Amino acid sequence: MQIAALPIRTVFLLVLLACVLGVSSSVVAAEDSWQLLDSEDMEVLAKIGVTEETAHQTAVTMIQDALTRHRDPEVRATCAKALGRFDVKTAARLLIQALRDPEAVVRAQAAAALGALRDRQAVEPLSTMLANDASWENRVAAIKALVLIGDRRAGAAIAQALVDDKHWRVQEKAAQALLDMNETRAWPQLIQALSDPVDPVRAAAARVLGEMKERRALDKLIELLGDPKPPVRESVATALGRIGSKKAVKPLIDALDDEHAGVRKSVASALGELDSRKALDALEELAANDPDAGVRKTAQEAVENID
Repeated sequence: MQIAALPIRTVFLLVLLACVLGVSSSVVAAEDSWQLLDSEDMEVLAKIGVTEETAHQTAVTMIQDALTRHRDPEVRATCAKALGRFDVKTAARLLIQALRDPEAVVRAQAAAALGALRDRQAVEPLSTMLANDASWENRVAAIKALVLIGDRRAGAAIAQALVDDKHWRVQEKAAQALLDMNETRAWPQLIQALSDPVDPVRAAAARVLGEMKERRALDKLIELLGDPKPPVRESVATALGRIGSKKAVKPLIDALDDEHAGVRKSVASALGELDSRKALDALEELAANDPDAGVRKTAQEAVENID
């Protein structure tokens, strides 16, 4: 049988069959699933040796072969995606090999499948993919897979991507991944990212540092209350409220006159979290006179929280 030359329809039938039978909870359910195929589909599968009795295992074996040998990248990608659903001993090894496929779509699906399998032997290959893949979408896929696997060894690779990657979406995803994995050891890279030239990266790093309550970031975060980008200033104010240091009270009070309503709202909320009576007068003034209704409401809530 020439796996590399199998018609695309046939391979997709194999994937469908393997997936349907693979999730069947009983022999009866599996037999019922086989009956979902029409006579034409059964005839196609019979020509390549797939019968009702051997359907699932034969289909899975052929899918594995097609992943490595089929000439069509869309077919290989579909096979990679399917293997992420099966508890097959050889699946992880073949998917790791597919991380080096010449086609980006195949590498992306292989990464996603390895994440679904949560196989720890994939940590190093996925970390290599994160550092070297030419596609930024694939580097994001590698991060997602590493988070799903949940192995702490991935933390260093993700932290490095935060500061070294050339695409801001990868950096932003890396920051979130460090939070999802509770990778508090990455605080130096997160603080370094506060100086990134791309504002969504600075904002993401500030948000994560705030959620981690990382006090070593205080001075840099206070400095960034003057960042030229309003979304960064919003994230910084929120982070300072989360961290909870009274050192941030005076700088936040000074930031209540920010020209952007979203920033003033975030600052008022942060001061409410800090629960400092030093901010009462400024917050009462804001609650009474700010031109933005949302800011006035948040400022009043902060006042009530302090009182």
